[in-house]
Amino acid sequence: MTPFAPAPEPERRFVALIGEPDEWVLRTLGSILGPNGFEILQARSGQEVLDQASAFRPDVVLLSDDLTDIPTGEVLRRLRGFPGFSSVTPIFITTTHSLGEKERIEHLHAGAWDTLRLPTNAEELALRLRRCAEAKTRSDMVQGEGILDSPTGLYTLQGILRRTEEETTEARRHKRPLACVMLGPDRDLTSALGTDQERSIIRDLERQVSEFLRSASRRSDILGRLTPTEFIVVAPDTDEGGLVTMAGRFLSGMDELTLVATRQGELPLSMCAGLFSFPTAGETIEPMDLLSRATMALRRSQSAAVGRERMVRWSQGDDAFAAGIANGAGTSG
Repeated sequence: MTPFAPAPEPERRFVALIGEPDEWVLRTLGSILGPNGFEILQARSGQEVLDQASAFRPDVVLLSDDLTDIPTGEVLRRLRGFPGFSSVTPIFITTTHSLGEKERIEHLHAGAWDTLRLPTNAEELALRLRRCAEAKTRSDMVQGEGILDSPTGLYTLQGILRRTEEETTEARRHKRPLACVMLGPDRDLTSALGTDQERSIIRDLERQVSEFLRSASRRSDILGRLTPTEFIVVAPDTDEGGLVTMAGRFLSGMDELTLVATRQGELPLSMCAGLFSFPTAGETIEPMDLLSRATMALRRSQSAAVGRERMVRWSQGDDAFAAGIANGAGTSG
């Protein structure tokens, strides 16, 4: 393959999964794509390809036609059938020899985009795969319409789940902590209010809380609104101690907010927080588990039984929480 100078500092890095039993070809492809905007996932068998694709959702896949444990066509069909695996993910078949027309057509029917004959021009390969990954990302964004809450600009539940899936993947891959805090009022703000007043209160709350969270959060934090009066922050690279500090900062700052005046005068805003941090011992985590556990901790914080404890952490030993999760508890309004 013809050497070339790597592209200067790509704007973002994509994930390329290379399924290749030949160690030399595997290293060569990695050395081309790595300096040109790709994180490399290596797989030396069909089963490893399936495992890596399921765990990390790559932006582009290079799949050898020489896989021995599972036929390449079968790997293609399984990849295309994975829940959550984007239907527009580019998958290319790589080969060091000429494939017949029948084989190429079978691969196309199974879901491949094209066949790449190796060796090839390195610069052309890197540019082609990067353009394909960029197109896949744009398509995913179009399909993701509705992931933002229009009044606040924060993520909706759909958007939070999508972004949290990305972060849980990174947390598993790099063994990094991941934390979540759910925020909601300590009482029903709209009880005994008329419809117009209720709408006014909610509009004021969503405006003030969303503005506060943007100013008080890190750029890496994921901010969402799950119900009209409840908000969530997913915090990458944040352990339990950092989560407690962050939640305390949020609650202190929100204590200074005051909602619009009602017939009874100004309505102070008092918020509660439910906390959950990952990892817990011997456990993997799914995005909905993260949100559900933070939500259940918030419910405990809001309940009369907790008294003035405005910040509650989810506990693995809490039978009530565990039963709620086993029964499929999720976010509620």
